[in-house]
Amino acid sequence: MGAIEKSEKDIESIEWIKLPSPGCSIKILGRNEETGACSVLVKLEPGAELSRHGHPSTEQNMCLDGEVEIEGKKYGPGSYFYRPPTIEHGPLKAGEKGWIVFCAFDGPIGIEEAIGMSTV
Repeated sequence: MGAIEKSEKDIESIEWIKLPSPGCSIKILGRNEETGACSVLVKLEPGAELSRHGHPSTEQNMCLDGEVEIEGKKYGPGSYFYRPPTIEHGPLKAGEKGWIVFCAFDGPIGIEEAIGMSTV
C-alpha cells in the first residue's frame, strides 16, 4: 500500500492500540506506508502520564476532549501544538476526565515497533 489517495472511515470501528505507558492508547486513522506520515488519535485515561519524548517527524496536535498538563501548564479542547522533528515535550499528564488529541505526523512517529506497526 503506497500513498493514501482518499480515505473515509468510521473512526468508531478502528480499534485502540495500547501504548507502553499504562492508560495510554493510540488509534491509527490513516498512514502512508511509503513515508510513515500518519493521522492518529491518542487517548490518555484520567491521570495517565506519558514521559518526556520526541518524534523523528513534525507533529501537529489538536486537543479534542478532556485536559492535559504539559510542563506545568493545562490545555483543553481547541488547544493546538506544533512541534518540529526531535523536539522533546512532556511529561504529559491527563486531567480527571482524561484526554483525547488528534495528531498528524509528516513522517514516522517513532513508536511503530512498540505497537507492532511496520517501519518505513
